[in-house]
Parts: sequence; C-alpha cells; structure tokens
Amino acid sequence: MTKQTHVGVRGLGAEIVAWIILAALVALWPIVAEAQKSADSTRELDSTNECTTLDVSDMGTGTIEVTGTWAGTITFYVQGNDGTRSIVDAATAETPGSAVNTTTGNGIWGAPVAGYRSFLACLTTATSGMAKVTLRASSAGGGGGGGAGGAGSSDTTEATQIKVLAAVDSLEANTDTLEANTDLLEGYTLAIAGYLVDIETNTGLTASAVEAIEAALAPESVHGGGVIATGPGIQGEAKVIDGGALPNVVAEGQSARMAMTVSGSPIVTLSNVAGSADVGALILTALQIIDNAETAASHYTYTTDAMTEDEHVVCAAPCTLWSITATNHAATVAFLRCENQDEEGDGAPGTDTLAAATDIDIALPGNAAGAGISGMNFPRGMSFSVGLKCWVVTGEAYDNTDEVGANDVKLLYTYK
Repeated sequence: MTKQTHVGVRGLGAEIVAWIILAALVALWPIVAEAQKSADSTRELDSTNECTTLDVSDMGTGTIEVTGTWAGTITFYVQGNDGTRSIVDAATAETPGSAVNTTTGNGIWGAPVAGYRSFLACLTTATSGMAKVTLRASSAGGGGGGGAGGAGSSDTTEATQIKVLAAVDSLEANTDTLEANTDLLEGYTLAIAGYLVDIETNTGLTASAVEAIEAALAPESVHGGGVIATGPGIQGEAKVIDGGALPNVVAEGQSARMAMTVSGSPIVTLSNVAGSADVGALILTALQIIDNAETAASHYTYTTDAMTEDEHVVCAAPCTLWSITATNHAATVAFLRCENQDEEGDGAPGTDTLAAATDIDIALPGNAAGAGISGMNFPRGMSFSVGLKCWVVTGEAYDNTDEVGANDVKLLYTYK
C-alpha cells in the first residue's frame, strides 16, 4: 500500500499572513496615525448669539452641518489663541468657488481652521424654531486648504482611512480562521491515515478468509464434480422417489442425507420423532386457521317472518362461524338454535338430537324498548363440516316449534 506524506501548512501560512499584515501596517501607518486626529461638536440653537463651539488645535479643515426647522441667520467664525474672533468664509462642495460666512438655511460647508484654536457657528439672528449645528474638524490635509475643496478632500481621506483599518481587522480575523482550519485539516489527515491502515489490514484478513473458503469448496472427483468452485452450494444424491417410504426414521446419532429426484427437485417431509405424524400438514392447517382469523369474513343477515320456525341456512358448505349478533324487541325471550346442516337426517327443527360439541342453543333476552341485544364472538371459530343451519322459536325445550313474531328478532352472522 502506498503511504502518503503530507506537509503541514499552518506554520508557512501563518508566517506569510503575518508578513502581509506587517507590510500593510508599515505602509499605511502615516495615514492611520493622521486619521486618528479628528473632533466634532453638536448643539441645538434657538436663541440669539447662542453658538456651537469646537476646539480645532492642530486641525487643518473643518465642516459645518446645519439641520432642523428654524428661521434666522447663522454666522461662521474662527478664534485665535488670543481670543480674537474673526468671520471665516466657507463654501459648499457644489459651489467651491463661491464662499459665504453666513447662512439662513440648512446645508454643509467646509472651511480652513489651521492655526486657530476654536471653530464656531453662532445664531446671530434668532427668529423662530431650532437649528441643529454640528461642527467637525480633522488633521487630514495638513495646515491649509480653504473652502469646500479642502473639506471634501478631508472627508474622502478619512473614509479611506476607516476602510483601511477595517480591512486590517478583517485580515487578522481571517488569519485566525485560517489557523483554526489548518489545525482541523491536520487532524483529519492523521485520522484518514489511520483509516487507510485499518482498511489495508482488513483487506488482508478478507483475502485470507476468501482463500480458505475457496480451498474448502474445491470440486470433488465424485458425482461428476457437481460442486462449484466459486461459491457455496448444496449437493444431493439423485434417485427416484415416489414418496411411499417417507418419512424415513433416523436413529439418534445417525446422519441423514438429502435425496433428490432425477429432475433435481428436492422432497422435504417434516415428521414427529416417532415418524407417525406429518408435521408439515399440521403446520399448513394451523396457518389456515391463522389466515381465517386475520382476514375478513363473510356475513349473513336474517329477520324472523313467523313461518316454519324461521329456519334459515347461514352457509350451505363447510364453514367456520366467527360471531353472532342478535336483537329481540319482543317482550318475551326467544331461543336461537343452530346445527351442522342436515346432520341428523332431514334436519327439521324439533326433530334432531342436540349435539353439544357442535350445535348452538342460545336464549335471546326480549325487550320491547329495544334493549334486547346479544353478541357472541368465537375467537378461534366454530367449524361446521357440512354447513350451518339455524332457527328461532319461543320455547325452552329443544324440540319446541313455537313461532316468534314477524320482525321481532334480527340476526347477523359472520363466517368463513
């Protein structure tokens, strides 16, 4: 079996990623360092001479953003270290060449703030409402830059710096994920190598077992080499069998052989120890009983008509009775009697002798209100070798022939 050698990638991959991160930090460090210097201040103005103020020491550019619903005038200022306040011109990105130092509406303006201590926006005239004023400043762009051009460049640079920092963070996270996945890969590689060794070992054992089976199944010189060499088989002695001598009794300790007809079809007979009973036939009978119990039965219904003792034939051929359901809404009891059809000759009601082992004699309670119902189930069935005949009378004696009323008794039989 060829052994596979793998090279660990964790150390190499981690080293490469580390050098990439280091090079990126070195190249971007001036931008990152500068991007970290920024400030902002927000205030809502609604009174005259109320101001939003921002410290812009060491900052290069500033922006003014005005929002809200208000009426009045806001003026833009810068203030030096000596406290002197001066009006500063600011411009929008849409009109970089047209600077203003006041506004009466909402918008965004950029202004140079390098060399000043404070950046201010003051509500010099308050008419109504409230203006929300946000001042921002950044060191990006150095100490110069006037108007909207400087502010736009500062915003773009700051956004780029933020993206760079996010990319560095993402790269570090991906490096951690790469190292974790490398650990899993090394573990899987070791596990696969172990499985391959097991497969090789088991393959050798299987080959040895197959060789042993093939040796045991080698063809014999007798019987024309009838045993195949490539798999298990059964060999029987061919002889003419008429079945008359079966079953053959085999004494304890003797071996038995399987005999086959000349056409190759085996004859198998099951018997008891004494050889006096055909066990196979008994099993077939038992299976038929189970089949009868598990499959649906036929049914027969009868309603009394007050004629000829209400004699009726449930089944005219051999059958097995499974249940009887009867209702009697007469006020008096009625009697249901059944027997193997024509078992005693003509089989007329009142003329036969009751055979307790096979015949039925059941009292059906009466109830004019409709509660006279009887139900009988025979879990293992009651068999009748000729057929099943029943009749209904009102007398207790077996030979009674008194008629019950028409429609008084209703019967439901299930049988197979």
